[in-house]
This record gives sequence, C-alpha cells and structure tokens, in this order.
Amino acid sequence: MELGYNFDHEIEYNYKDRKKPFRIRQGVVVSFKQGVKSRPFMIPKGFTSDGCSIPKGLRFLLGCPHTPEYVPASIIHDYLLENPDIVRYDRKTASTIFFHALLKEGVCPVTAVIMFLAVDIWQWVKNLWTRVWV
Repeated sequence: MELGYNFDHEIEYNYKDRKKPFRIRQGVVVSFKQGVKSRPFMIPKGFTSDGCSIPKGLRFLLGCPHTPEYVPASIIHDYLLENPDIVRYDRKTASTIFFHALLKEGVCPVTAVIMFLAVDIWQWVKNLWTRVWV
C-alpha cells in the first residue's frame, strides 16, 4: 500500500477542548493506493479528532497519546471511522492505512505493529455490537 498526504501546518491544538483537541485548519488530501487503484479522499477543514486513544494502562509501553508522530495517523483513522464508506466499511483497510501512516511519520515498526493490532482488535470487538464494519 502506498500512502500520501501532507499535514504540515494543517493541524491546530485547542487545549480547551479535552475531548477532541486536534482540528484541521485547511482540507488535507489523503491518497492510498492498493494495487493499481488510487483512492484519494479529503479530510475537510474543521474536522476534529481526539488524537491517539491509548489506554492509560498501555502508555508505559506506547507513550503519550499526543506524541506528534501519532497524531496524523490518528486523525486519518478517526476520519475513516466517521466515514466508513471511503474504505467500503472494511476495518482491515482502515487499520492498514493507520499502520502505514504511523510508519510514514517515523514511528518504530514494532510500535506501529502493536498500535495496528490494538486498533484492529478493538474495532473487531466493537463490531460485535455495532455490525457496521466487515
């Protein structure tokens, strides 16, 4: 999978918003390519995200949820979760995009795998009740 985006100067932090402090200043185009198909989508201006949702019990292993290298991947993943039609309700594709964004941001591959598994397993468990994702 190939992944392209540029979040330079496009993320602002609102310390007063504890639930979703990260906000997109201008629209950010994200494109991912699987095989020969390229599928771009835009994260619109004003989209907000909570960043990386790392449970307190795992922070000793993964670090702070607002680690700068985690934020772009987390914003992309949050947007995909709110707009599942982009990846045709396929949680594996959403998790894979998250993983590749972590690697693109320079996250250690072992950490990226742990985070990928945590996100993918959590979405699988959550899907047991919601039945939205495949």
